[in-house]
This record gives sequence, structure tokens and C-alpha cells, in this order.
Amino acid sequence: MPARIISEADVEKPVVKYARSKGVLVVKQTHAGARSHPDRAFYFTGGRLLQIEFKAPGKPPTILQAVTIEKLIELGFIVLIVDDALHGMNIINHYLAGHAVKLTDDNILSTIGLCSRVLDRKKQ
Repeated sequence: MPARIISEADVEKPVVKYARSKGVLVVKQTHAGARSHPDRAFYFTGGRLLQIEFKAPGKPPTILQAVTIEKLIELGFIVLIVDDALHGMNIINHYLAGHAVKLTDDNILSTIGLCSRVLDRKKQ
């Protein structure tokens, strides 16, 4: 029997469930006319906001998502692309522990790099 392919929902659902179980307010971001916004907004105590774009493992963001994510990061928001549920839960734990996320952190740099690669391919 072939291995089951992991979908975006397989990554998103356990992270959302875990965050809610820890008291985090999680909102599905659906913006009329703006399909490119990150999937979820996670609101933490102290006015901290984390936005996550969930993807199936190894799947890159669309061009429009990459543009939007880069713009949000340029505006100072923390936006991450997550394609592994355990990694997503670790990020939630990091936030719950009160750790500040800087725009130079590895997770942000990874997200920026992935978006840049997507946009570079568009230019070619």
C-alpha cells in the first residue's frame, strides 16, 4: 500500500487544535478579494500576533502568497510558512513561553528565503 500523502489540512488541523488547547485565540483569515493572506492568525497574550501560512510538506507558496507574506514581514508582522505539524506546535510553544520572535530568526529567514525563491522563478 502506498504511503498516504500529507495534505495542508493534515498540517494545519493539529497545530490549530494544539494552540486552542493552550488558550490561544486562533482565527481563520478569510479576506474578501484577498486570497493571498496567511491561513491563520494566532493571538497571544500581551498583544502578540503570529500569522501562519500552512502548506503540504515541500509545497511552496503561490506567487501572490509570496508577495503578500513578504509585504507583511516588511511591515513588521511575524508570518511563517509551516509544512510540518510538529514544527508548528514547537513554534506555538515558543510563543507561549513569551519568547520574542525577531525578523532575523531562522524561521522568518526561512520563510523570506522560500518567498524569494518563488518570486525569482516568476522573474525568469
